[in-house]
Amino acid sequence: MAAQYRNLCRAQLSYDYLHTNSTTHEFLFGALAELLDNARDASATKINIYSVNDETVRGGYLLCFLDDGQGMSPDESADIVMFGKSTKKSLESQLIGMYGNGLKSGSMRIGNDFILFTKKGAAMTCVFLSRTFHEEEKIDEVIVPMPTFDSQTKKPLVKTAKDKDKHQLEMQLILKYSPFKTEAQFMKEFDNIEGDSGTLVVIYNLKLLDSGEPELDIKSDRYDIILSNPEGSDFDTDEGLVPERKSFRAYASILYVDPRMRVYIQGKKVRTKRLANGLYKPRMYKYSSVRFKTRSEVEAKKSQEDAKSAENRAKEAESKARNVELKIGSSVDKEQRVELRRVQTSAAELRRDAQIRKQIAERKVKSLREPKTLTFVFGINIDNRNQDGMFIYNCSRLIKMYQKVGAQADGGVFCSGVVGFVDVPYLVLEPTHNKQDFADAKEYRHLLQAMGEHMLQYWKDINIAQQGVTKFWEDFGYINPNWRDPPSHDQKFVRKRAMQVPITLQCDLCLKWRILPFSSNNIGKVFSDDWVCSMNPDPAHNRCSAQEEKLNMPEGVYTKVVKSKEEKEKELEREIRKKQEQLEKLNPSRQPGSGKSRMEAESDDEEDSIVNDEDDRTSQKKSQVKKTDREGVKSRLFSLQNTWSSTGSKPKKRPAPSDDEDEYLPRSEKTRQTKIKRRTRSSSEDEDGLADEDDNTYAAEPDDGHPKVNTVVRIGNKADVKIQNKWMDGVIVELSKSKNRCRVHLSKLSEKHDKWYSIEDPNLRIVKPSTDKSQVQKMSTSKKSERVVTATTAQSTSVVGVSQDVVTETPTSSSEVVDDIANGYRTCLRYFLPPQWVMDKETVSGLTPQQLATFPLDDFFDHYERGLKKLVSSFQLEAQNKMVESEQWREKLCSLRRMIAKLLKSINEDFEIDQDTDTEQVDELLALCVKQALQQNQAEESTLPSS
Repeated sequence: MAAQYRNLCRAQLSYDYLHTNSTTHEFLFGALAELLDNARDASATKINIYSVNDETVRGGYLLCFLDDGQGMSPDESADIVMFGKSTKKSLESQLIGMYGNGLKSGSMRIGNDFILFTKKGAAMTCVFLSRTFHEEEKIDEVIVPMPTFDSQTKKPLVKTAKDKDKHQLEMQLILKYSPFKTEAQFMKEFDNIEGDSGTLVVIYNLKLLDSGEPELDIKSDRYDIILSNPEGSDFDTDEGLVPERKSFRAYASILYVDPRMRVYIQGKKVRTKRLANGLYKPRMYKYSSVRFKTRSEVEAKKSQEDAKSAENRAKEAESKARNVELKIGSSVDKEQRVELRRVQTSAAELRRDAQIRKQIAERKVKSLREPKTLTFVFGINIDNRNQDGMFIYNCSRLIKMYQKVGAQADGGVFCSGVVGFVDVPYLVLEPTHNKQDFADAKEYRHLLQAMGEHMLQYWKDINIAQQGVTKFWEDFGYINPNWRDPPSHDQKFVRKRAMQVPITLQCDLCLKWRILPFSSNNIGKVFSDDWVCSMNPDPAHNRCSAQEEKLNMPEGVYTKVVKSKEEKEKELEREIRKKQEQLEKLNPSRQPGSGKSRMEAESDDEEDSIVNDEDDRTSQKKSQVKKTDREGVKSRLFSLQNTWSSTGSKPKKRPAPSDDEDEYLPRSEKTRQTKIKRRTRSSSEDEDGLADEDDNTYAAEPDDGHPKVNTVVRIGNKADVKIQNKWMDGVIVELSKSKNRCRVHLSKLSEKHDKWYSIEDPNLRIVKPSTDKSQVQKMSTSKKSERVVTATTAQSTSVVGVSQDVVTETPTSSSEVVDDIANGYRTCLRYFLPPQWVMDKETVSGLTPQQLATFPLDDFFDHYERGLKKLVSSFQLEAQNKMVESEQWREKLCSLRRMIAKLLKSINEDFEIDQDTDTEQVDELLALCVKQALQQNQAEESTLPSS
């Protein structure tokens, strides 16, 4: 069918794609694991990863992967060089590979070149993929020499002269650009494959670091492959580098959830692990969800398209069969009858195939509505509590490790030391090409959330919190105060840990797992690599024919906790504060206390609603143009205020509004302003004989010239403002140029809600301060400069009446008072400083008065209150635990007393005592018996004759 398109253009693979494809592996051990996956998919029972020193290649050694799997025929070998082609694609299959890309991307990530030797049946094949060859020959397209040999005679499998010429050219390229310079060296590599089948992959010209050293270190540990620069990896965690990030031996030990392949690194066997067997108190949980739909929807859609295509092919074949039948009719020609049977048989086969595909499509569409069930397994890592988190596998292959979820991600000791794992099939989640993440991030986050919720349930089920987290870990040897310290190596703790987690070994012959009975001789013992079932002291499982013993793992039940509205709000508040703390860490230049807490934001919203209601009633008669202009002024002022909040600098006082700005006031206030402008300024002075200073005082007079309210209005005077029929206290912070209006700052509202009022506004009343202890500070003499007023009043204030005299003020310096108040404020903050506050005591001591004025006090005391509640609750929990412990001991004492009573009664029936009593009478009677026995012994010793 494709022959007719032979002359058309085809897409070609560029040589540069070899490098591009290799960059998908950010984690280098993931590239090495790709070759282990291929061996496992080939049913290999053994794979050996070893190095061969060779100074002629870059890096100084060859890295080899030798397995005893099924190997590949020449046709199968040709398929592996086709990018994206895979014969493993099947949802029901448990094979790991499915993209047809792992060998190429993995090997090209490790080195520049690889050569593959494989044996299967009567044929031996070599596959040579070399970037060095392409660079030296300056070839842009990808060329892969692939000579084939007879496994018995080791002669080339060629049929024609053209095949012979091709074989010779391939061998010339291999001997020129590979580490094997002669045919004898080349053929010797096939001899390394000992059985009838197997595969050997040799990678050379390894990738180097900037220092010139290979990325993979084989010198530090002769039996391991170490990552030379793990600190530069993106996978580092705050808790430190786990062994699996640095040691390939450690990584290979947990690479598969159910290891069934012997892995050797540098000739030494890797002791593979089954995670569940190495955990304390393992417990499994079944989890069902209908949210994992992406992969199922893709497969269902694909199966529907396949069914539709099969149906069309079946209809076309049936139509052709009917056409042939009509043409032949009742003809008895043999050839025509054979042709008819052939097309009818073909049509019947295609119809059966269409029906099968239709059933498969229907089944997959139906499965979309069915929940997907996963099994979560949790346990405690008592050997190293610092190494905890979730391990997520896909078709038995490790994708993510040490993934912190739920309470572990929040930090602290809650759920610390818990290790969990889950094996997710392809139908639920599909991994990325590099097998280091999942393709659907949304469904993966849902999986992590579910695991976090089930982990909390597991934590509750094992009752660690009730007995005390610290006490639990101390029982297993974690006696150091530093949480990251390893457990004690004291023999009593080592023995206790060994008693709780049995040793599990894999037979080197049958690959079955055996659980060894506890023995003190096995503590710290290093078992041989060739351990077999016959060495098992358990007589029921000391033969390879015996069934594999299953781990006795109880199944837990997840109980979903329905949160109340208050709990949801608190959780939301905690999340907001957590995000704010993260934001502050990302922006360290931000001034402390400049951010607002959620409670302050809510308070500001409430204030906005109060002031906005008042503004709405006073601005209903304005035109749309004036309203738009006023909003522009407000937005500019708000922008300036935000600029001050982000930079931490103190804002300049807003100058008094000019006559042009009066148009933004309500009409009623405009009328009052017009009247006030016609009035004359009062020449009254203070009682000390001081005239009004710097135009900051004003005496209000009526229109008829007789003082109705003869009151000196100064900056710093207290004033009450009526808002929504409620009087709110404030202070005058600024006077207009004409001295007929004042700006009042309300004490319970923020500065942005300051408002201008007319002196005779009925909603404003000036409060007379005390004349003996009132202190007002003017920080500048300019009209447009900053003014900070500190007023302290010891006596009660009284509202100025109609017939009151002129109020006098004595301006005094208050710098000392401000400093004393600021020092007291700092002392209080240091005393009540919460343990986890964003700043320490030294930072608090260095706060300026301006920073103290903007300090988030509500958030501060909220942290303090929560910390205090947490401390009290811990004390209460400890008291409850002590009470429970005392009750247990009391029960033991009562039981002991009853046993003693029965014992005494059986010894001497003359004792008048109830056998079921558990009172102090038993103690008194026991003491009496002991006293009598001692006296009897002394009497017997005195009657004995002296020697």
